[in-house]
Amino acid sequence: MALLDVQARTLYTYASRGWVRTRKLGGRRKLYARADVEALRARAEAHAGHGARAASALAWGEPVLTTDVSGIDPDGPYYRGVPAVDLVHEPFERVIALLWQEDGQLPAVDAPRADALSDLIPLVAGHDGDAWSLVATLLSAADVPERAAPALVLLAEHGLNASTFAARVVASTGAPMSSCVLAGLAALSGPRHGTAALALAAQLDDPDAQDVLAGFGHPMYPAGDPRGAWLLESFPVDAGLQALIDQQEQAPNIDAGLLALALHLGEPPTRIPLWFAAARCVGWVAHVREQWTRPGILRPRAHYAGWR
Repeated sequence: MALLDVQARTLYTYASRGWVRTRKLGGRRKLYARADVEALRARAEAHAGHGARAASALAWGEPVLTTDVSGIDPDGPYYRGVPAVDLVHEPFERVIALLWQEDGQLPAVDAPRADALSDLIPLVAGHDGDAWSLVATLLSAADVPERAAPALVLLAEHGLNASTFAARVVASTGAPMSSCVLAGLAALSGPRHGTAALALAAQLDDPDAQDVLAGFGHPMYPAGDPRGAWLLESFPVDAGLQALIDQQEQAPNIDAGLLALALHLGEPPTRIPLWFAAARCVGWVAHVREQWTRPGILRPRAHYAGWR
């Protein structure tokens, strides 16, 4: 009520119309989904001309759209309401079925082993099968070790991150799934997203390699990334990496956890972006399908500063 500056009966009306999801606590008590409340507030402020706040929504700010796929709390991402860290020991197929809201199986696929994200481009671009087959193809190309399966679960979905937003923007144009996944793959290739673990690995080899250390801190998790924490607590950590972690003021994020996992399994860090892409494709597919059900194109406006 305080966030929206409304009375209780107005909040109840929003909930009855499906604008704000609720969760029963017993009796008449309920929790109201904060993401939905903040989305309504952002919409109201944008309509009122609060341009600066509306602009900040594109940089870790207010929600810009509503989704049923996942939500992010301080204790990590929730997949359709289920904490991701509670799913780490589930077969990946079950996690896919949860996110896609459909039963299915990953078919047996023998794709050529990829050495870099660019190797996945022709596999995606030439794919005309269903989504289960697409994910199976990427998993085969990524050659994920069986012991790394929990990492796939933790990577499968993470809200409106850069690659997922890119995939949704393309989906809003009516483009086919392969084009949407290619958009996500392009965004994932950046050093600030799916290849951040490589920068951290370089730092291990040369402590003076860069001024800003990748793998630590996450705007969504001020108290620490629960996904990274789970990986670091579940697998032995290389001594050099542990020393680097101990030197940092910020908590390690999932990129540090993925590097710890790769080093423990004797896998080169260059495999990590491939695992990331194969897993996150699941989230892209879920978001693309959801976006296809929405009218219109995702088309933010820019403030033009070049008038003379």
